[in-house]
Amino acid sequence: MNWAELRDAFTFDGALLELTVEALDEHGLCTALADFPLPWTFLLDGEPAPLPDAATLRALVEGAEHTLEVNVEPAGLRLILMVNFGLPPLTAILHPNDVPDEAAFDRLTLAMTALAGPGRRIWLHPEGADLVWSHAWAVFTAERGWHPPAPPETP
Repeated sequence: MNWAELRDAFTFDGALLELTVEALDEHGLCTALADFPLPWTFLLDGEPAPLPDAATLRALVEGAEHTLEVNVEPAGLRLILMVNFGLPPLTAILHPNDVPDEAAFDRLTLAMTALAGPGRRIWLHPEGADLVWSHAWAVFTAERGWHPPAPPETP
C-alpha cells in the first residue's frame, strides 16, 4: 500500500491513530533505537534522558512509577512510543495531521521499518480500537511494507 491508498487513515476526524508494534521487548526496542534512522528523544517523566540499558528499561516498565516515552520528530512527524504501557506490544500514538503528504508518509515508513525488524507486525488503527484485522487501516512488516490487514486463516 502507498500514500494514496492510505490517505483516508490520515484524515483527521478528531481521533488520533495508534501503531501497535507486536513482540517488541525491551532488548528489541534498545536495539532498534540504537540504529534508528530518524532523530528521537527518550523522555523519563517528561524530561529528556539517556536511553537506559534493556535491564533498566524493563525495571522502569515493571515499576510503573514513571512515564516513559520515545518521541520521534523528524521534520514535523511526531511519533510517541508509549513505553510505560508495557512491552509487548508497544503502542505508538500518531496525529493524523502529521502525515499530510507522501514525504511525511515516507518518514513514517522509515520509522516503521526500523521498529518492525524481521517478522514483526505493526498495526495502524484508530486510537482505542481493538487490535483485530477489521479495525485496522493497514499492517506493516519489514518484508512486505504496508499492506491491507487480512482476516485470520480458518483451519
